[in-house]
Amino acid sequence: MSGPVHHDGETAAAPALHPDSAEALAAEIARARREGRRVLPAGSRSRLAAAGLAPEADVVLSTEALGRVLQYEPADLTVTVEAGCTLAALDRVLAERGQILPLQPGRARGTVGGLVASAPEGATALAHGGVRDHLTGLRAALADGTIVKGGGRVVKNVAGYGIHRLMAGSRGTLGVIVEASFKVQPRPEARGSVLFEMKSGESALEAAGCVLDSGLEPLFVDVLVEAGTHRLAVGFEGMEERVTAHVRRVAEIVARSRPRGSRAMTQAEDARMRRALDDWTDPAAAYRPAMGAGPGIEEARASAPPRDGGAHVVVRLVTLPGRIADVASAATSGSESLSANTDTSAIAVVDIRPGIGSAFVVIESEGAPEAAAVARGVLRRARTIGSAVLLAAPREIARALDVWGPPPPDFFLMKKIKQALDPDGVFAPGGFVGGL
Repeated sequence: MSGPVHHDGETAAAPALHPDSAEALAAEIARARREGRRVLPAGSRSRLAAAGLAPEADVVLSTEALGRVLQYEPADLTVTVEAGCTLAALDRVLAERGQILPLQPGRARGTVGGLVASAPEGATALAHGGVRDHLTGLRAALADGTIVKGGGRVVKNVAGYGIHRLMAGSRGTLGVIVEASFKVQPRPEARGSVLFEMKSGESALEAAGCVLDSGLEPLFVDVLVEAGTHRLAVGFEGMEERVTAHVRRVAEIVARSRPRGSRAMTQAEDARMRRALDDWTDPAAAYRPAMGAGPGIEEARASAPPRDGGAHVVVRLVTLPGRIADVASAATSGSESLSANTDTSAIAVVDIRPGIGSAFVVIESEGAPEAAAVARGVLRRARTIGSAVLLAAPREIARALDVWGPPPPDFFLMKKIKQALDPDGVFAPGGFVGGL
């Protein structure tokens, strides 16, 4: 038996197995079960161990060789792909027919399997929902080597047990996704966004509430906080005339809250911001939209490059939308503590999403200790009003923090499902809440 494989989130210390079919992958799982080996499913590994603590395993089972588009029906707005297909490759196929899968469309990395297994919140979740809203079916290899199917390839055929919804967000703890089917939609003709600089967090949240109640159906409404500066970002997409009209109308709505300034973002700025909102866990995507004053994160890095041990830490907070003010307070506390400390070159950016009830705290720091201290405080405060998860951090920080927080009230059901589908613990434990 080989020794355990340790991961740092991007590379593995030992080569992975790359089966070239779903059946071959299932056979490898069955073999691992017979030999008492633990399996860690992986795709491109862009999401694996972002929080610095991947579970140890005896074998890494990669889906990278499963990258085909199996069935695409543009007229029905459905597509079925293998789990190892990259999101970029799928987007190129859909773009040829003027269509798009609106799940983290700005993310420049990752595979379909990783998308379904992690079910992340993307920038467009306010308008388009999440993975479960677009996933019509999937096939997955279970711990006993069997392949199960849930849902269907087209919407009208979706029936039976919703195992595809169960697998979405299970993070590889219940099985290995080998194929997924989605509803897609027409690619937007135009995109546009407006950035407002607000006087305070209260005025920013008030203005965001007005936009959400206006009937404009924005793609995103995000309050961005950094160093005491509060900005409201509102984005739209669709037909060009509609986007133009809504950009004009949202400026009128927010004007009632008396913003300090506003401007329509250029196409390049809009694309950069949407990429950041889609993937705060990627340091390369981090973006602080400027209002004409103050450097962006890239410029701050250039003027004060991180020393060895520099840290990129991301915390996600979630609660009921009605408690968004409490979320905002817990999230911005880290930003304010950094801005008050003139001896640190750390940067904290907060992305509050009032329409969803979530927030992201992004910490860029020269040293791990100060980043860990801010993250610990944010996690502690946030868990008094909702849930908070450490999404990304260097390994030394993740080891010192409680990544997932206390198990949810329905954790006993999660354990029963795990026991039913993986009684021998074939899929490496430790990568999900409660040690699952």
